[in-house]
Amino acid sequence: MQREVSRQRKSGEKFEEHDATEGETQFPALLPSPLTAGSPEISMAKPNNWHPAKVDQIAVYGNKDTAAVVTYSVGKGTIVWWGSPSPLTNRGIKEPGNLALLLNSIGGGKDKEILWDEYFHGARGDFLSYLGKTPLPWVFAQLGLLLLFILVTYSRRYGTIRMPGKVSRLSPLEFVDTLGDLYTSAHAGAAAVRVAYQRLRFQLTRQLGLTANATVAELARTASRLLGWQEPALLGTLARADRNSRTFNVTDAEALEIVRDLHEYMARLDLRSAPKEKGPSK
Repeated sequence: MQREVSRQRKSGEKFEEHDATEGETQFPALLPSPLTAGSPEISMAKPNNWHPAKVDQIAVYGNKDTAAVVTYSVGKGTIVWWGSPSPLTNRGIKEPGNLALLLNSIGGGKDKEILWDEYFHGARGDFLSYLGKTPLPWVFAQLGLLLLFILVTYSRRYGTIRMPGKVSRLSPLEFVDTLGDLYTSAHAGAAAVRVAYQRLRFQLTRQLGLTANATVAELARTASRLLGWQEPALLGTLARADRNSRTFNVTDAEALEIVRDLHEYMARLDLRSAPKEKGPSK
């Protein structure tokens, strides 16, 4: 069975189609052929520099610049390659010679199979492009949203339960720094000494079993006897703290030194009052 095919760009040297809006060009027949019967000239959008690369590819229509229609044989069939589909348009088919070119390309006879290849003119449909024209993409999108909704709902309902963490606005160190800056800016060294001194007195009187109005001498003497502390050093620290806690003339450096001494005694009391670990029972 003889097969005739009308093709666009199957093989040969590549070219670009001419812009159809710029009009069409008349191409004369270059040699006698069944394709040129009754059609000595055709009108077509001019291809740009189309020169067939193979010897068996024969330019049927064209001019000195470019070919317009090329034919060659492949197996038992014949390929008719047009440089532009413009002769098939409603306007182009009316031009002289174009209808005859179409009929000659199709040929006569009932035993011919004609294949049209429009792949290079944008008709490149595949399975995905076919699906894109159906409602299936919207169906898949809705199913995806439904699945996402189910996952979010399930994760919020069956996920791990965690209590929200409580973040403190101020850490302990920030509080200490803030309080220290306040005392420094106010030059309130006496207040700091008074707070530390009263705390040490309270702890000493409770540990030693003395009254709250005990004098510094009684505190130092009893602490030396019961705790083994040096009486002169403790007496000097307590007397110095008592004196500077009631005056406003104490400097920041002196107040800092007194508070450090008082804190050292308080640390010793804390260590002494801490419960001792019991050894293993025999």
